[in-house]
Amino acid sequence: MLTNNDRITSWQMVLVFIMGINATGILTMPRVFYASTGPDGWVALIIQHVALFIGMAITIILGRRFPDQTFVEYNQQIVGKLLGTIITITAGVFWVLISARIVRVFADIIKVFILVETPVEVMILSMLLVSVYITRHGLEPIARMAELLFPLMVIAILLVTFFALWNIDKLNLLPIFGAGVWPSIVAGLKASFFDLQMKVSFLLLLPFLLKPRNALKISALALSIDLAFRVTIFLVTVGVFGGYVLDFFWPVAMLAKFVEIPGEVFARLEMIFLGFWIGVTLSSLLIHMYLASLSFARLFKLRESSMLTLPLLPIIFIISLIPPNVMDVEILDTIEGVLGGILFWIVPTILLVIAWIRKIDQRVGAND
Repeated sequence: MLTNNDRITSWQMVLVFIMGINATGILTMPRVFYASTGPDGWVALIIQHVALFIGMAITIILGRRFPDQTFVEYNQQIVGKLLGTIITITAGVFWVLISARIVRVFADIIKVFILVETPVEVMILSMLLVSVYITRHGLEPIARMAELLFPLMVIAILLVTFFALWNIDKLNLLPIFGAGVWPSIVAGLKASFFDLQMKVSFLLLLPFLLKPRNALKISALALSIDLAFRVTIFLVTVGVFGGYVLDFFWPVAMLAKFVEIPGEVFARLEMIFLGFWIGVTLSSLLIHMYLASLSFARLFKLRESSMLTLPLLPIIFIISLIPPNVMDVEILDTIEGVLGGILFWIVPTILLVIAWIRKIDQRVGAND
């Protein structure tokens, strides 16, 4: 059952998607793509987003067969209650892991750049408490917050990239296709499987759209905006650092640290950048905590997902503290990548094929 706090507009869905995928991964993205493609990472990014659109189209086509139902309900109709429950639990765990990683990376970055003496545990708990309070009010308030915080994300990206333009060495972006086009194709397809975990969100969020028929346009617009952001950030970061981008764990944050503003209007641009980035991180955490609570609430047939947001807090808190250092947080990212690829590519494709073979379709007049 959907409430008034569940319905969101098409534009809100675009922003929810963009904010959801740009919390922590965007800070390491230039290093990750440069390591596999060199300066041709922008080509891999294009291939990745085209592949993601194809995958999202599969998810949307599947979801349209079951109006007003999330995949928690219709996967059990397609493959049975036992297997459907296993799929749902896997998805719920997946979103819990993402929430834990986001809040841990948030705390690690803030500790390195801003609050050096503050314990990581304090920052994680503070962020989770704020997130639980907002998440309990439903999807629509989260979408409204995304609308408010999206301009901050745009400002942060524009600030860093604009003032970094004068430090770009064009030779750092050459040669184009120096190793051939194949590494870029492989890197793009691999990234479409393992990265950008918000891609799985349409499994749950499609019925919450006021106009579900716009889902394909929404996914195309969201991916296009995200692609523009990521290609810009990659080109500017690599243009400034060149091969040294591999030496920085968070190269985008380091770019903000090294960029100088003429006239010294702002002594430390990275403080402004990280201030805006905190808002993006909060939005992403809200979205993934909501998805986790919603998936389990639908599984247990609870009236409201808000009943599970507070019980999830200690679980996310404990998981976020398991990695002993920032490097080991990458293990969580690897696990998420595998689960996300399975939930985004394999599960919807199999469900769609089975639903088509068994002629399972809940749309009005579909089986007439």
